[in-house]
Amino acid sequence: MAYLFMGNEMPYKGAKVISKGIDQKKIERTSKNLETLAQAYQMAQELQKAIPELENAAKLSDKGEIYSRLAGIYLDLDKNEKALDVGAKALKKGGVKRQDQLYIVMGMANANLKQYDAALSAFKKAAKDDRSKKFADQWIDFVEKEKEREKQLES
Repeated sequence: MAYLFMGNEMPYKGAKVISKGIDQKKIERTSKNLETLAQAYQMAQELQKAIPELENAAKLSDKGEIYSRLAGIYLDLDKNEKALDVGAKALKKGGVKRQDQLYIVMGMANANLKQYDAALSAFKKAAKDDRSKKFADQWIDFVEKEKEREKQLES
């Protein structure tokens, strides 16, 4: 039923069905079901409701993929420290399909926090993948200039 709501552009109703099913123990509290609930909330533009469900799904998952997605959401919400925290959890857990994209997210979060050396390290790791090389190289150039500008301001 929830998938029907989500497929017919009524994701919030889908989320309510899943949430009620989990609460009533009619839907098992698995990583996949929690991830689907979070996805429904995301589709309904309810990020604050999606985040705790994604965190719970990530804890139950045997791979770091959900943590990786969560890192991107935290970056979008300008919660850079949280993005780095869950990004590290994703790498530690392993099984991230596009590590290059995770390294981009972590590089951007570090750059936002003015942690330039960590940002450069992450972008250089991302640049090893041809799919992210151009974007990562642009960020490397930007971060190196910012690092230099900060040094000049200090002197």
